[in-house]
Amino acid sequence: PMPYFPCFPDTDVLVSSDHLHNSTTDGGLELATSSGATLNVGMLYVRARPTALAMMRAWAKACSDNLNFWEQAVFNELAKNERGLDVADKELAPRRRFKLYGRQLVGGVLPVSLFCSGHTGFVQRMYEQVGFQRPYALHATFQYSGTRGKKHRFREVMVWEDVPEYYDPPPSSSVRGFVRYQPELSAELTRPPWVGVTDTPRHLTLIATQMAAVRDALALAKALNRLLIMPRLICGYDKYWAGMPDGMIPGSALVLPIWRCPMDHVFELERMEQPEGVVREWSFLENERTPQSVKGSVARAHVPSLPAGSADDVHAALTRAGVDLSKRVLDLSAVPHYTQVIPSSKRKSFEDTVGRMGGHFCCNPKGARPITYRMPLGTPDDRVGKIRMN
Repeated sequence: PMPYFPCFPDTDVLVSSDHLHNSTTDGGLELATSSGATLNVGMLYVRARPTALAMMRAWAKACSDNLNFWEQAVFNELAKNERGLDVADKELAPRRRFKLYGRQLVGGVLPVSLFCSGHTGFVQRMYEQVGFQRPYALHATFQYSGTRGKKHRFREVMVWEDVPEYYDPPPSSSVRGFVRYQPELSAELTRPPWVGVTDTPRHLTLIATQMAAVRDALALAKALNRLLIMPRLICGYDKYWAGMPDGMIPGSALVLPIWRCPMDHVFELERMEQPEGVVREWSFLENERTPQSVKGSVARAHVPSLPAGSADDVHAALTRAGVDLSKRVLDLSAVPHYTQVIPSSKRKSFEDTVGRMGGHFCCNPKGARPITYRMPLGTPDDRVGKIRMN
């Protein structure tokens, strides 16, 4: 992003924001009034000028003297101290600048569509909404699975670079290839509009349907010593740590549903086995780092069920069903129920493993307890079964 900053030579401090709604669409700074939202120090550019350096020294000292303080809160307190921000300066405001730090410095809020938080970048994809192919920077905030969740989000948008073996496991490894399964979802489940509290049952059905599909695809991948390429998830509602009376974070520019929903909105990656040993992101086959030896080796098949006893030899059952197991990627339009591919002796262990994967969303309707996404077990004839919440 370095070529961007010289466009504002009169500005001492350029900082990103946790604001979830953009005030501009032209790639320039946000309006001065946007500085009222929390300034996020994850992306911060400070010019080495005397007063700006004095602020940095004061910030460092305050953090050192109070190690339990959150450095971002300290920064915001300094920036918006007793004299507050001046967002109405007749000279600065028209140029989207404001005064901060006792009104001694000139500041600007970086565009939230191009210097993205975890919400404007990964959930809203705001840079696309305003006509840009990609942002300058992504900050993995507003996500819900710790470091694993952050890495997976970067992988989903194809900006995280893994070792070559991640994209093409060598023959010496135990991984035989990949299983891809993108379930078809009815328009009844996904179509807009989504209307706050009234659509909670539909959202829970949508999530449970996709969780059941992941459950069965994981079982098949496990039985074949393959990794699951996650389906592209669709979420009717957003996810947050606090109430969402309209199904999304208050003040957000999000339009529901979320067509490319991050995995950590539905699944808790920190409760999984090492994710890299189980799944790949839904965009894996679109990634330029994935070699043609993988992308070009695809067997497509439709296997909605397997005969009784198939769990004892899934390879043989799939071969009889016409699946070419020599291909690196099995791209399936239907998969059998997990009970048809996991032997009964191992079924309880598998159910316990996938049962820990469900995340939660909080809180709808207002005042309700957080709703946990419970992994459905279902049957071969009813994959979802009764939806369990808490």
